Amino acid sequence: MHAPVALGRANLRPAELFHDHERLEALLFEGVSEVTGGSLASSHQGVGYGLALTRTPAEPFRIR
Repeated sequence: MHAPVALGRANLRPAELFHDHERLEALLFEGVSEVTGGSLASSHQGVGYGLALTRTPAEPFRIR
């Protein structure tokens, strides 16, 4: 959630880090910002965070 702030500021340290976030984000969402060479990059040009849930892979985690 802090990605928009991080992208607008130089040398901001991460506010959150999860052990398995890269695998889970790529599995469950489209539009994930990429970290390359220690820098966060985004090509998102729209409103909001730019993430879209990928429903098929997320279905096993659904709470009914």
